[in-house]
Amino acid sequence: MTRITPVLIGLSAVAVLGFSLGCVGGASLDSNEAGNDGWLDYTPPAASEIPALEGDGRCDWLGRPYVSVSTERVYALLNSDLQQDCGSSETIDRKVVYAIHPDVGAQALVDVSGREDVRLLDTSEGLLLMGESSGFEHLWRIDHETLEILDNDAQEVRYWGTRTSPSRRWVAAGDNTGPGLDLHIIDPRSLDGFQLSPDAAWTEAQWLEDEDQVATIAFDGSLNSARLELWDLRGIDDGADLPNAPVYSVQIDEIQPNIFGSYTWIGVDPVGPYVAYPVWDSGTGQPVVLLQDSTDGSTRRVNGVDGPLRFTPDGSTLVGWNINYPGRIELVDVVSLEVRTVDLPMEGMVEFVMGYGGNQLLVADVFGNDELVIYDLDLDESIVLPVVASLEQFAQRQDQVWMVDEERLFEVDLGEGVIEEIDLGWSPRHVVWAPVSDMLYLDDAHAPRARFMDPETLEISWEVVLDPNVVPAIDLSVDRALIIEDSQPVTALASRL
Repeated sequence: MTRITPVLIGLSAVAVLGFSLGCVGGASLDSNEAGNDGWLDYTPPAASEIPALEGDGRCDWLGRPYVSVSTERVYALLNSDLQQDCGSSETIDRKVVYAIHPDVGAQALVDVSGREDVRLLDTSEGLLLMGESSGFEHLWRIDHETLEILDNDAQEVRYWGTRTSPSRRWVAAGDNTGPGLDLHIIDPRSLDGFQLSPDAAWTEAQWLEDEDQVATIAFDGSLNSARLELWDLRGIDDGADLPNAPVYSVQIDEIQPNIFGSYTWIGVDPVGPYVAYPVWDSGTGQPVVLLQDSTDGSTRRVNGVDGPLRFTPDGSTLVGWNINYPGRIELVDVVSLEVRTVDLPMEGMVEFVMGYGGNQLLVADVFGNDELVIYDLDLDESIVLPVVASLEQFAQRQDQVWMVDEERLFEVDLGEGVIEEIDLGWSPRHVVWAPVSDMLYLDDAHAPRARFMDPETLEISWEVVLDPNVVPAIDLSVDRALIIEDSQPVTALASRL
């Protein structure tokens, strides 16, 4: 490994070049933490970039896995174009999802060939598999242990973005078939979707930190006013109706959607009641944060702060930025609403990761063109890490941030303010922290290999080759062009597999 010496800088002595860029900044969203999106599709690299897999006498492997993590497993999608007779121009598109656990092994779980936007979510009711084909979103609920198909459905929607509730009982998803982004709550037990705010032209939402309550902002057709609402899905038993009205609904006028945002950009207080919505002021065209108390719906405005938004671990401070000022972050006291502006020793548009324990931020340029910076909110000091990288792909373990940039693996210790490049002897593509086993999952950028690494000793404790020729436990390829009707018995589907 290579230790890279950081440089400590007092912010009072920092001069920053300020200029405006039309791009997206703020907290990175590709952390692959437990309960996150579960999206498995990706764009594979060109065939010339991938060497033949050692020991595979049939064909070159032309894909690489994208990973999703739950509290129990890592899921990897092996997307391979298997050339017939290893040289024919005719190809067979094949996608196989592997379920991988460091203590159990890797299992070819399901063949999802012919489906797009594949998602696999580990819910409390079973594995929720989602994929698009023939203009329909297909959903399957699969038993965690037996891998039996418990239920299936096909809906004329296109789910775009998914988030599992804290208890994993519910899934929020945006339907991208309409002019806006309709918000649905999916019940994995029944596979039914319940639309929130059906009269809205655009909705964004996020689950509260530890409760099955979802905070939403629903814009009307003018996109010039919105309702801030809280929907409560706690304690709903079998047979009980989903809520037909929010806990509260607060009308806010003269605001517009933040066009650089998505619903994951809403900030949620990790220990307190606050929800922070990034919007734009219709009159000034400047960023505004609506800071709402989820206990009573009371809402205050913070001008000049943009999303994405993150709270400090103690909930005392909201961290944002302002698109007009690259290299700058905005710190908002949630009680007084006092805003403290911090110019960082960098020139690019910022994105950041908040530490779990202390009040440190890891800050990077969105485009990966600037050196990394650790900013300590308590000490008001910046540490420049002399590594130019982005936060395109990272995982957090306590106050460690593990990141992959250009097939290099780095460990950043936010508390110590240091960065190390880990020399693996091969090229990683993704890094994921599996919390139950406390292991780091890494995949090879140039071969379908999965490896688990001990984050303390940095030793590879287990590895496996994902064989594209293995027959999965569940095979859905036979019905790839079919629409499964609600009235069709599940056993009829199972009999064809």
